Amino acid sequence: MHISPTNCCCIEIHGFAAIPYSIAHGLHQQYKQHKTDEVLKAVIKERPIFPPNILVGAERMNETKIISVTNDKGGVGKTTTVHNFGYALMKKGYRVLLVDFNAQCDLTAELGIAEPDAENNTLCDAMRPYIMDTDDFLDTAECIRANPNGLDFLPATQELADLETLMIQAYQREMILSSILQEIVGQYDFILIDCPGSLGQLMVNALMASNEVILAAFPEKNSLAGLSKIMNFIDQISRRMHREIQVRGVLFNRVDVRETDLNKLLKDAKAHVKRELPFFNNWIPKRVSVARAVEHAASIFEYEPSSDAAIAYAKLANEYLKQAGGEKRNGKSA
Repeated sequence: MHISPTNCCCIEIHGFAAIPYSIAHGLHQQYKQHKTDEVLKAVIKERPIFPPNILVGAERMNETKIISVTNDKGGVGKTTTVHNFGYALMKKGYRVLLVDFNAQCDLTAELGIAEPDAENNTLCDAMRPYIMDTDDFLDTAECIRANPNGLDFLPATQELADLETLMIQAYQREMILSSILQEIVGQYDFILIDCPGSLGQLMVNALMASNEVILAAFPEKNSLAGLSKIMNFIDQISRRMHREIQVRGVLFNRVDVRETDLNKLLKDAKAHVKRELPFFNNWIPKRVSVARAVEHAASIFEYEPSSDAAIAYAKLANEYLKQAGGEKRNGKSA
């Protein structure tokens, strides 16, 4: 670990951010007596702007699965998947947090908030200090809301679009969402991120904060074409940022089983992607009840719990948990 002065008031620790000299001097003395990992933890405490997977340690990240639900295309069922998949996991006893990271704020609206009031903090309020380089950081917990249905969620406003534009000038701009979620890693079993439908700084942040990705898609040509583009983007992020991001699988939404040749659909999807890519065996059927549940700011489990769509989401949760290596009920590992 190399500590070198950058100017009279700051110290640069190789590989990390510049920090005030007074803090760094104390850390340097501590370094002489303690292990390197203890010094890094002290840096985190003083300047908590680094992603948890880098600084907190793999053992803590493993406590929480952070999953981005994404595609290069909008309108492919990402938001509804986050809501209903999250609800299915919650029903099985998991602690779940939903994150609205789309400037259209569809998840926030779907959870019953048409326009967040000024008295309550949102994800945008948590992001602003990192982008504007101010010291008025918020505790992430101050921005989380408890939905009446039992799901916690981190709402957003349309200010996200403006913040994304300003991100280009921000220090460690790729790590802003990671830094915000760092405070609550370990408090939830799953954090599900509703991603934007475009490949910009918000998408980079979502991927850098995640250890897994679910690709949402419709059984149609344009949606399948988006799979190849988002996979190339994920590859670039992984390579450039030295970040391992596991693609858990492709989930097809709005599948009309009566009109869709499922075998042909899989064949076409693999042809578009041109690589080995896992596909979930459980697909979400095209049903009016799913859209009506959204209109009522409810999950499909609340709106029509006996529907085949609700059953499909429950099976999806079971399939995912089996892939992930076991189930957890009532907050305890099986």
